Amino acid sequence: DIVFSLSGPILFTSPHGLNLVRGGRDGERRRIHKRERFSSELTLKLALYVQEGLGSMGSFVVWNRLTAQRGDPRNLDPNYLTQAQSPWSPWHQALHLFQRHFQEAGVPVLHVDLHGKVDRKDNLDLDVGLGPMEQLWPSSRSDATAAAEVAA
Repeated sequence: DIVFSLSGPILFTSPHGLNLVRGGRDGERRRIHKRERFSSELTLKLALYVQEGLGSMGSFVVWNRLTAQRGDPRNLDPNYLTQAQSPWSPWHQALHLFQRHFQEAGVPVLHVDLHGKVDRKDNLDLDVGLGPMEQLWPSSRSDATAAAEVAA
């Protein structure tokens, strides 16, 4: 199960707040992606925090660890869904609902995707996924300038 709020045009997600099944793509073995501790909590806090600047809370999608059933076939890693699995994923459905809702209202949106990295010894504790934003908003400036802005 997921907890989903359609509150504002900034969407915060943490797709690995639960142990999830990863795999199923052609030639890829199925395995468990372990829960990224505190990523869901941070997502909820950020969604609440933007209310100060926007006047409304941010939208969010997180897994519900209290009601999630171990072995539920819908508890799939949203980053590794096959085309056949996508329609059955509550996570995938929530993302599309968010997009449709604000697209129909003509409101620009931003999706901030958080990934916990607490187990990395020599790297970051948190990743923020910006790949789709980089693809959607190609820069007219030099690649080096654009990369420096995204890195910041």
